[in-house]
Amino acid sequence: MKTNSIKKLNVLVSLLDNHILKELNKSEFDEEKLEKLSRIRTEFVQELNNLINIENTRDMYKSKN
Repeated sequence: MKTNSIKKLNVLVSLLDNHILKELNKSEFDEEKLEKLSRIRTEFVQELNNLINIENTRDMYKSKN
């Protein structure tokens, strides 16, 4: 994947973090909504980590050749 995708995923994770924090700062928050947002965030973080690992592996093999 391109680093552009990594940047986009990073932005999405940051936006989700902000949204989760806003929900937590409310005096009464919806636990179901927070759980769903957290699951979505986790999936994005996993995908982001996968892309970073792929990019690092690709760079490692490029530098060896």
